[in-house]
Amino acid sequence: MTTNKPSPTVARKYYSLKDGASYSGFSVYTLRELINSGELPAYRLSGRAGAEMRIKLSDLDALLEPVIPPAIYAERAARQRHPLHRPLPLDGP
Repeated sequence: MTTNKPSPTVARKYYSLKDGASYSGFSVYTLRELINSGELPAYRLSGRAGAEMRIKLSDLDALLEPVIPPAIYAERAARQRHPLHRPLPLDGP
């Protein structure tokens, strides 16, 4: 007698535009515009023009840019103290 073992969960690498839209908050229409402009790489399941496209979430994440430039963010993070640290009366502000 054999038992059916569940297959291990495999992380997906490519996602549909609908899943990408849910993940990012962009609309499917916006994702299509980004693909057509060349800003977002996309992959087809076959060479046919009507075939569904897939995207990588890492490519979608790469489109996002921090609001604070990285140099300023790093400087602020370096100056930030531990949240539980209370300055002593001799410490400056």
